[in-house]
Amino acid sequence: MKKFVKGMHKDSGRVDQPPNTYRDALNANLYYTKGAVTNEEGNSVIGGLNMDIVGSITLLNNKVVLFALVENVSRIILVNTKYNSMTNLYVNAALNFQKDFPITGEFRVDAKNDTIVYFTDNYQEQIEEDDDTVVGIGDFNPPRAFNITRQLDHVEAGGNNEVLYDSQFNFDVHKLNIFPEVGRHSIISKVDIRSGGALETGAYQLALAYSDENFLETDYFVVSNAVYIFPQFEEALPVDSITGAPAGTPTNKSIIFTVQCFTNNNYTFIQPAIIKTVGGSTTAIKLERTKRLTANGGKIEISYTGLEDATPAAVDDILIDKVKYDTAKSLAQLDNRLYLANLRSRKDIGYQRFANEIKIEPIQLAVEKFDNRVMTIDSLNQGYAAMLQSFGNTIGQTFSRNQSITISTTNSGTRQDANVVEGAVRQAFFQQLRQYLVGNTTFIGDSSTFQLSQNLNGRIAKGHKNYMLNWKHKSYRRGEVYAFYISFVLKNGSETFAYHIPGRAPVCIDFGQRVGGRADLDTNICEDVSISTSAQRWGAIEAGFEGAYPSELSAIYGSNVKVYQFADTSLSEAVQEASGSRMGYWSNENERYPFNLDFKNKTVNGDTGTEISVPEGGEDLRGQEVRHHKMPSNLGDFSFVERADEHTDNNGNVFNGYKSQQDLIFTSDGSTTVNQKAPVGKEYKDRNIVNRDKVRILGVKLNNIRIPKSILSQVRGYKVYYAKRKQEDKTILGQSMAVPAQPRYASVDVQSRLIAKQGPYKNGFYLYGGLTHTDDNHMLVRNTAKAFRDSVTGTGNQGTYVGDPVFTFHDFQLLRDKPDLTAATHVTCQYATFYRAFQGGPGAYAKPASITGNNSLFENNDSNLFDHGTEIGTATRVTAFPSLGWVHPDLGNTTNFSSDGEVYDITDQVVDRTEDITNPYGFSSQSGETNKRKRGKQRKIADNDNDVRATELMVRSFKGQVNVASGYVSPGSAMASTSVIKGGSFKGAQFGGGPASFDIDQMKGFWNWSEEELTRENFWMYAIDPGSKKYVRGKINNSVPDSSSFQGASILYNRGGESSIAFGLVSGLPHLKGTRGAISGTGDYSEISGLSETNWNRISKHVVSWGDDNNWCFPDACKIPTTRIPAHIYAEAGAIDNFPNTLNINTAKKFRGFRYSLEPNDKFQDGLPMSWMVNINAIKTDVFNPFDRQELVWTGFYKEIENPNLATGEVIEDDAAEVRSNYYDGSATSGFVFGGDTFITRYSFRTTSQSYGHTYFRGSTSLNDPGASHSGDFGDLTTSGSGGTKNTNAFHLAEGTRARFQGDIPQKRNPDETFANWGVTNDMYVWFAGNDSTQNLDVVDTSSERLDATRALLNNADNFRQGTVDPVSTIFSFLCESEVNIGLRHGSDKEKGVEVKYFDRDTAREVLFDPPTNDHTDQDNLLYNDDYSLLNEKKVVRPYPKRKPGDENIYEFATRVIRSKATGLFIGDKYREFLANDFKDIPKNRGDIWDVYTQNGQLLIHTERSLFFTRGKEELQINAATAFVGSGNIFTQDPGEALETSLGYGGTRSILSGVSTPFGRFWVSQRDYKCYLFQGGVKELSIGMESWFRENMPYQIEEYGINLEETNIELDAPTADVPFGFTSGYDPKYKRILVTKREVIPTDSFLTLYDNNQIQVINVTENYIEENFSKDEAIYIGQQMFVVVDTIGTPVEIIPLGNTVYFQESGWTLSYYPELQAWGSRHSYLPKLYVSTPENFYSFNNTTMWEHSNNAAPGSFYGVTHPFEFEFIDNSSPAVPKVFSTVGYWSDVVKKDGTYVSEYETKTNPGFTSFYVYNSTQVSGIKTNINYLSNARLVDKFWYLNSFRDLSAISTTTNDYINTGAVNVVGQLTQSISTTSETEPMFTSEGVVNTDYVDVDKVWHSRRRFVDHYLGVRLSNDNSSTNLLYLYAAGTKHRQSHR
Repeated sequence: MKKFVKGMHKDSGRVDQPPNTYRDALNANLYYTKGAVTNEEGNSVIGGLNMDIVGSITLLNNKVVLFALVENVSRIILVNTKYNSMTNLYVNAALNFQKDFPITGEFRVDAKNDTIVYFTDNYQEQIEEDDDTVVGIGDFNPPRAFNITRQLDHVEAGGNNEVLYDSQFNFDVHKLNIFPEVGRHSIISKVDIRSGGALETGAYQLALAYSDENFLETDYFVVSNAVYIFPQFEEALPVDSITGAPAGTPTNKSIIFTVQCFTNNNYTFIQPAIIKTVGGSTTAIKLERTKRLTANGGKIEISYTGLEDATPAAVDDILIDKVKYDTAKSLAQLDNRLYLANLRSRKDIGYQRFANEIKIEPIQLAVEKFDNRVMTIDSLNQGYAAMLQSFGNTIGQTFSRNQSITISTTNSGTRQDANVVEGAVRQAFFQQLRQYLVGNTTFIGDSSTFQLSQNLNGRIAKGHKNYMLNWKHKSYRRGEVYAFYISFVLKNGSETFAYHIPGRAPVCIDFGQRVGGRADLDTNICEDVSISTSAQRWGAIEAGFEGAYPSELSAIYGSNVKVYQFADTSLSEAVQEASGSRMGYWSNENERYPFNLDFKNKTVNGDTGTEISVPEGGEDLRGQEVRHHKMPSNLGDFSFVERADEHTDNNGNVFNGYKSQQDLIFTSDGSTTVNQKAPVGKEYKDRNIVNRDKVRILGVKLNNIRIPKSILSQVRGYKVYYAKRKQEDKTILGQSMAVPAQPRYASVDVQSRLIAKQGPYKNGFYLYGGLTHTDDNHMLVRNTAKAFRDSVTGTGNQGTYVGDPVFTFHDFQLLRDKPDLTAATHVTCQYATFYRAFQGGPGAYAKPASITGNNSLFENNDSNLFDHGTEIGTATRVTAFPSLGWVHPDLGNTTNFSSDGEVYDITDQVVDRTEDITNPYGFSSQSGETNKRKRGKQRKIADNDNDVRATELMVRSFKGQVNVASGYVSPGSAMASTSVIKGGSFKGAQFGGGPASFDIDQMKGFWNWSEEELTRENFWMYAIDPGSKKYVRGKINNSVPDSSSFQGASILYNRGGESSIAFGLVSGLPHLKGTRGAISGTGDYSEISGLSETNWNRISKHVVSWGDDNNWCFPDACKIPTTRIPAHIYAEAGAIDNFPNTLNINTAKKFRGFRYSLEPNDKFQDGLPMSWMVNINAIKTDVFNPFDRQELVWTGFYKEIENPNLATGEVIEDDAAEVRSNYYDGSATSGFVFGGDTFITRYSFRTTSQSYGHTYFRGSTSLNDPGASHSGDFGDLTTSGSGGTKNTNAFHLAEGTRARFQGDIPQKRNPDETFANWGVTNDMYVWFAGNDSTQNLDVVDTSSERLDATRALLNNADNFRQGTVDPVSTIFSFLCESEVNIGLRHGSDKEKGVEVKYFDRDTAREVLFDPPTNDHTDQDNLLYNDDYSLLNEKKVVRPYPKRKPGDENIYEFATRVIRSKATGLFIGDKYREFLANDFKDIPKNRGDIWDVYTQNGQLLIHTERSLFFTRGKEELQINAATAFVGSGNIFTQDPGEALETSLGYGGTRSILSGVSTPFGRFWVSQRDYKCYLFQGGVKELSIGMESWFRENMPYQIEEYGINLEETNIELDAPTADVPFGFTSGYDPKYKRILVTKREVIPTDSFLTLYDNNQIQVINVTENYIEENFSKDEAIYIGQQMFVVVDTIGTPVEIIPLGNTVYFQESGWTLSYYPELQAWGSRHSYLPKLYVSTPENFYSFNNTTMWEHSNNAAPGSFYGVTHPFEFEFIDNSSPAVPKVFSTVGYWSDVVKKDGTYVSEYETKTNPGFTSFYVYNSTQVSGIKTNINYLSNARLVDKFWYLNSFRDLSAISTTTNDYINTGAVNVVGQLTQSISTTSETEPMFTSEGVVNTDYVDVDKVWHSRRRFVDHYLGVRLSNDNSSTNLLYLYAAGTKHRQSHR
């Protein structure tokens, strides 16, 4: 007899069966406490509820929670196994349990003693393309948490089990999600700023989350756009007083946010938080949570005053989402943390393919009165004065008073008296002011679909200072490139990736056709074509793209530049027509769309909502250049400000210079009227000005938003984002006015003329601090790109014009941030801007010098005719002003030099014009000593012979100008208009002539372009010289190191100037002299020819005269004009005949500048100044590259999609208004998308200059310079030559330019050169020695003459002009686009120690005449709180990552483990809070994570190919930086592999096969064909069963050719209807592990067809279905399937594995005893699932829960009784053949009786009911019944069985091994023998004898004894007796066989 303590062993051959093992057992238990093998106890039903089990979790106290489907409705059931009871806790179909996805989980008991279960099933439905590429996610089940205690209390209190937790709240199933689900978003709909708070200046954003009754919070799901807080009252007057302030400045303001709430059953509170950004530092404040108004939502107000007793919060706690995943495959808990593994995230819903089809169009919101300003003489000079002392009143008053003055006159017009009538004060000044400052808005386009978020009507118009505009209506920059994205808010409230929206495709147009088929043009030009070097190509580009002639760019930046990179191609009507868009084109040259399905465009079937391929000819973006969106520029219909040329006046004139301004006139009764034109009898210049510019905020509209049904069913709304424009992404670097620099040809950077005349002479540019109205300081430039080309012939002029190649630029942001300027490539003119100009001085008064008489400007002259010039020394008296700080050592202008070289230090000068010269010390005027002292100090620095030199460096004039932009004109319209006076334009005949000689074309001067050219918007583009970009320092001259830069200039003169940016162009900007309405005021010059001779002469030669010296504070202008007194002044004085040679007193009086304060110019008389507003552009090949890694900015736009009709795709937007959208046909944004990064803002900057510090050559005899005629220096040139007296200055001064502003000195001055080579620079004549009778030029004949001429000209210091300290200061005030809200700049920062003035916070006078030592535009003085530019970029999603073919699924994290926060005594469930970086990714080479669990304080991570375990307690030191995002590594050490091998070891793909036991963790590895146990190390459990596992672990069905991985069958789902997978359980009573394999196998019907070759395995495609089956079988597309075919191979039927005709359930169950390390038995039950309590063991069949402890019915499983079978091998002395005669065994038989088990029938019951024996060839039959005293007897408590004989069938064998043809031992041939069957196996399956192998009718004499080396014995108990059988030992009786 042998004991069987080592279990079942099947690996060895039977003859080698190991000792103490047995071969097989069925339904046996190893009851090793008794040392017996026993028949297994049966099971009995628990609860009696029929269900489909999908999961279970064992709780405390013998309770189990079940997850099941009952009639396909999901239920959570609590089972009390002790009392055999079930409670349906929660019934809800929305739990969505899936039979194919079994549930696993954990439980814990929280601080409130509530039992909470955490469970997951990993269910997720993926949307796949035909090639199995996953493109989206459908339905899914998230990990969930369920409070058992709370729900049990609810149910036991009589609550409905279909209601979660509490009927009061009506929670839905989403409340259970481990990752708290937001659901429907509340919307922040409105914001108001009010008083009554204590907010600091900065930016404030409201963040919202939801919170429930247990303080569980969702993530913050929205962060509002910023609200900017500044100190002043929002409606403060004047608007100028509203400025920004340093960060943190206290205010008295508060913010009120209005929130639209919606129904959200799972959360009863809104949790608001304020994100506060002050000085760039961001903090957060968590406000008291607010209860929703009603169950259905409503509007609530959330206020923040800054006075709340609120809780500070960490910003990251608000901004960084607690991590969310859609599904988790497994979870476990360890050290009070929850771990989840193998995660999926639904950031991608597969929308990229549809986003490719969205079209974006630009739209505009027009604000009629955007940023109104009232400009008055008072406001500019001394501020908004509300007080004055009026004429005729004895006391002062507030403005305005009703005042009437009646003046009596005589018949001759002489005033006799005045009667002042006093009246009451009618209206306060600011009351009057307010009515001109209120604003309103209108929308351009379909206003029915647009609503401004807040009404501006009645509010003070202050532009983007207004929070109602800057909160949600910031603009996008015109002409700039943007990358746009769309994201979706899902039903659960989470947000997807942001999907890239490609820009439009390029279009190609036959431009040659459009311009008359010119042969010199390329006939077909595309937007993305390179500009090349071909004039033919250039011409086509110009003709097709609105004048964009790229010759300059090609020469400087290369021929590879693309058209779209520099031009606004959307301006072309042909492009608009071809593209159907107003958006420009852009693509990245070095970035392409990947070759994957994301960029194979898809669209939506409008009828069904299904996704379909785009129609033929549609786009496939794969491999194409990445495209973005180029906004339309200001040059077309999308100008940011309404242009003056957009309207016509009453006379039909397109441009008359008034459209952006109106005049404010206070009438006699205190009311006001607004007129556009001065009333009769009133001078225009007396009027004040109201700027009421209509501004257009640029936004976008999304069209063709198509959402397929599969996605529409998942989403709740969408958001629009754009990529943050970083410096490297900008194609527009800045925008400002261009202030022309003045060329200096022969200049020296010294003040001394004696030194200057010696040279060396330098080319330079004087950075002049203003504008000019003549051509004197401008240049003739040539630009072939601007050459006129007739549209038919292509011929024209050479592009020469008067222009400005160098200018200063004052963009606020560039000056403040100083980014690198290398990228700047060209400028584009945006507007020709004209100004309402106010000119004059600082209000200081100096007694003007007399014109004639003693000590006067001019000597006494009885004829009143004087010589005039610029030599101050000829005057005996001058007018001088106090310097006001403009003479200062920091400016280096305190030293003067006389023409004789004498040095004067004016810092020591006592005489300051602010003093009383005669009595500076307050002594008596008779005190001769005082006067002597005074004059002595004056003489200290003076020439005793010329006393006036003591004041030569004092300020003699103030040229202060305030230029307020009052009209913005498109460049083409400006250049075409005769009201705009360009460089080179003159009124007609320069000297004499009359109105009849006027030629309108002559007004255009050099501008000989056709109207077609002038109106092409892309025409006005100029290339920047690559080396001519420089940040210019203020208060010093700036050297230019690169000799090729700035037109070859070596110095930029800026000693009296401020900081700026200097740009040099290849050619130059056209010079704008100004604008002037015609004499009639109509805007053109058609009536000029009808003027009288007198009025004709009164028109300036330059047409405009606003810049004449008499229009400034320049009393001595008549004596020392800038050039010479102009002819029109002579005409006004009635002395035109004296021009230009002599000056009478009347003319001199007319030309004196007495504007001591700022006064307005007269548009009709003097004209208005103009300048160019330009953009600095950068040609770039790529922006936002790569597009999927950009930092995004939320626009603030969120469109809710609520309750879509999935049948039609329709959504009702407004039921009352019947507004509907259809997302199948293509919807559009009903609200338009603003929220850009650009403010439209009023910007004011100052430019200053003083000419002091440089000297330049002039030599103009017309201006009284000596020229070359100095006495004694010219030698023979003074003699008569042929034809009369020679013109001694003709060689350097032509007739028409003798009044020139400056001259040049040639490089070649060698007198020995021939006259043809003398006076030349670069082959151009500077001096001309030849003879030209038309110019009255005489030959400078000889070398000696040339030597004398040069010496006479250059050796005289009086031919050089010395600089002065006279201030030139100009304010430019205009609207512009900027990323900085310039209106909120500030001028004082005590912390930085900076105090700076700027207009219009300070008065114009204060700003203009503040000395340049304060450098207003120095980087440190441009004070701005960056908080006011804050973008909404704090809480945004990421762009959808572009994938390459073969990339893994970006939303699957199959090797990731995450962990929750740690629980403790916290309110709320920390198991539901996961930090973003608290994760660990396991190496992917070990496959996906399949399971996680804990053992002995370790977390084990089970992957497909290996087992990882953690080391030690997994605690981290968390600092502030990691507290909210996590550490990025949740383990102190990286997890290690339990056993490292090259291919991995001990992995699993079966989560339910894993079970934790007291002996370790058990699992199955189907891949390895093994079972394992982990207890500190991995141990294989397959010993003795290895071959059996290898044969039985694979799924049988795959033997028939199908690959289950290619089907839709879940292979780890033993709970499924088509079950495949393994499940395990632990039996605590018998300490055994049960492992079950479930599968389906073929039926006989299948096998029959298979054997007949009528079963095929097919990879089903769409084509296969179309060719062979109906649409009903389309569900199988993409799968591998069995297909039944007929006998000729025609497909008949697709048979899924669930077809019970062809397939049946099968499998096996084994038990393992870890303590014995032995396999125990096979079992006849195949449960779906096991569950254990500490006391008992349970399983689930298809419908019921069963307890495995029924010892009253052994072998009864699920109501069916199965036998107990035991098979052992007796191989004693295996080498010895034996004859076996008897089988014996030792057993007990017992039966349950009542409450105890008693023994009975022990003598007469053998226990087993049948048996058979066998050896290698013999078998005793199918089975032999055991009958007491027949074939069984009991001897000494041992049962013996005998009477068995061999019943194996005998067959005749004739094979070749028998019939060899050789003679056998008896001398005969052996032809056949009789033996057992060689073709039939003895067994058909384990323990089942093959009936074909047995012959029950075998004759008795053939029934032999069993002879072999071993004997196999199989004992069977049919369990019909319900006895329990204990088998202790068994064996055989045998003897040695001697045969």
